[in-house]
Amino acid sequence: MRPIDDRLDLEYAIARLPKRQRLAVDCFYFAGLSVTETAVVMGCAEGTVKSTLSDARERLRTLVEVRDG
Repeated sequence: MRPIDDRLDLEYAIARLPKRQRLAVDCFYFAGLSVTETAVVMGCAEGTVKSTLSDARERLRTLVEVRDG
């Protein structure tokens, strides 16, 4: 796969995340916020951010693997 294809697959997968998971991913990975800062943005506890990111990574893994299939 070419880098552009990888980026498109990731964008496709992120767009299919539930809203809360997408917000956590955007804040933490793309905006570069810390877990603490992401928790403030999301209005939740830091532990919730960590579990939401974990759930999002698992979902992204599944979505990208299905498209690669």
